[in-house]
Amino acid sequence: YTIGASGEKLHSWRSLILPYLGEDELYGQIRWDEPWNSPHNKPLSERSLEIYTCPSAADASRARTNYFAIVDRATAWPEQYVIKISDIHDGSSNTIQVVEAVVPRVSWMEPRDLSRTEAMAWLQASPGTIPPHASGQDDDGMHVAMADGHVRFLRSKIDPKILRSLTSINGGAPYPGVGWPDSTEIAEHDFPEPRSAADLKQTEVWPVVDREIVDNKNVLYCSTFQMAWDQAREFVGDEPLVLKGDPSLATQLNAHAFVTSNLSPQSYVAHGGPGKTVVPIILKELKQKFPSFKSARLDRTVEKDFVAYGFLKKDLPFLVSFDRLEQRLSFKGSKVASFGLVKIDGHDARHVQILDQVRVLDYVSDDDFIVKLIPRGGRDEIVLAKIPHEKSLGETIAAVRQRSAKPHPRHSRFSLVAGETLIVPVMSTNIERRFDELIGRDFQNSSLKGLYCYDARQVIRFHLDENGAKLESESAVVGENGHDNPPNPRQLIFDKPFLIWLRETQATEPYFAAWIENAELMQKF
Repeated sequence: YTIGASGEKLHSWRSLILPYLGEDELYGQIRWDEPWNSPHNKPLSERSLEIYTCPSAADASRARTNYFAIVDRATAWPEQYVIKISDIHDGSSNTIQVVEAVVPRVSWMEPRDLSRTEAMAWLQASPGTIPPHASGQDDDGMHVAMADGHVRFLRSKIDPKILRSLTSINGGAPYPGVGWPDSTEIAEHDFPEPRSAADLKQTEVWPVVDREIVDNKNVLYCSTFQMAWDQAREFVGDEPLVLKGDPSLATQLNAHAFVTSNLSPQSYVAHGGPGKTVVPIILKELKQKFPSFKSARLDRTVEKDFVAYGFLKKDLPFLVSFDRLEQRLSFKGSKVASFGLVKIDGHDARHVQILDQVRVLDYVSDDDFIVKLIPRGGRDEIVLAKIPHEKSLGETIAAVRQRSAKPHPRHSRFSLVAGETLIVPVMSTNIERRFDELIGRDFQNSSLKGLYCYDARQVIRFHLDENGAKLESESAVVGENGHDNPPNPRQLIFDKPFLIWLRETQATEPYFAAWIENAELMQKF
């Protein structure tokens, strides 16, 4: 795809090759310095191009595409970089570059393709599970275009190891010698449909970490609401933010602070002040740092008397993707999707590369251990701890810190070795929490005299799979007038309650944490 000055995706490869398909006139009408769906380009994107739809597709007359590149650091399409045939060390006749699939409402002009995980899911879909699972409605497979230009038909029952090899240019290794950007765009489709926290029966979303952990309930925390609250306190003179009736949640928020030095400046935005003054500042900074993000709320708050806002975005890809596991993981009776490595093969070059991304911080038994996953760049860490929980989320985090700093005396194998296993549930959630405990109460601070808490809410979007972790969270407070190592290989399987946190490596506290007691936040198998 082509990119704009701010890094946003503008145009697809499908548009770039139009002159080679006899579509010179259409190519000449496109404004390449504007996005594909700009007012000028959008009518062009609604034209139906027969070349981009499978002849046997049910709706072949629509202006969409059935053909997608496989985009990943290890494939023939390494994101915005371009490879040469000589870079395909596995052989161009052994490497898939384009697959056919049905992805609803994707115009041929849209710079949207499939990740390696998505493509493998399509290629291995059981007949009838995705209607249709191939654009041609074949019962047991689909067509793919290889890097040397020839087309082959692949059966759905293809061995996953062979399929992973066919989608890679060099034994699963990422494309070398390029400076990958620190942050890549979070794809909207990676997150599930939004849900209200009020509809979750087994999960509590809490803005501070000292929430008590109770049996059978998840506790989910992200720092953005505390960041917004801190901005409000700074506006009133670094004093506690006081609401009529002294709600206990306000007391807890006033007792804490999230120090933004725990975050790299390019990963967050936080401001507070009168709406007409501060909202344009927030929007400008969001556009500079996160050009693809569009807030659904800020435009409606510019007329408000007071706005305190916090936004955080993290994209933490692994340098080499783990395996998406073909067998379901049983987590307290629920069947969930999972990733990791099963019986590590010490002779598999890809497995050896993946092991550099895993650190066993402490190990007592297969039911009591702490693991760190290391995303690309090493700036952040993903820690998972299958341990007995303490009274609160914060105390459990502290216990994991202490054990990580001073592990069990006989814990000596900090790396995974051949024959061992690591299995992690795929997690995916998109939650909006409205803090009714605060809304509607009058502010008691002199700087906010005459105002009441018109709105207070937080959105947390989190996804963890074999490719890495993605986090996006937005919050606003709006004021309106009126043990021993075993002799056998370790089985590090997160099939029971565990703690997860995300933290920058040099930070003193995590910006995201959760105690996972049930499968409500996991992706079903």
